[in-house]
Amino acid sequence: MSSASPAANFAAPAGASQRATRMTEREKFESRLHAAQVNGGAAAVTPRGNDRFTVEGRAGARYTVQVFNLEMMACDCKAGQFGNACWHQAATYMRLIADRAVSA
Repeated sequence: MSSASPAANFAAPAGASQRATRMTEREKFESRLHAAQVNGGAAAVTPRGNDRFTVEGRAGARYTVQVFNLEMMACDCKAGQFGNACWHQAATYMRLIADRAVSA
C-alpha cells in the first residue's frame, strides 16, 4: 500500500468536504479494497516467501508485491512503479490479515 498506515487512511483530512472532486485517503483505500474484492480478494494472492507475494491480475497478468510491513508495500504494476497504492497491494493486505486471523 502506501507509507501511511491503513488506519490513517480512514481519517479524512481537514477540509475534505470542500474538495468534493478529489478522493479522500479513506475513499482511495476503500476503492482499492473494493477492486481487490472484485478481482478475487485474498484468494488471488500466492505467498512466494521472503515477504513476496504473487497476485493474479486481470487478463492473466501476474504482479509481485513486496511486503515491508502491513503499512508499507511495493508492487511491480504500473501504479506501483509510480509509488501509488494498487488493488494488488490491497489484496495482499487482505491475505495478510486473513492469515493472521487464522493463526491467532
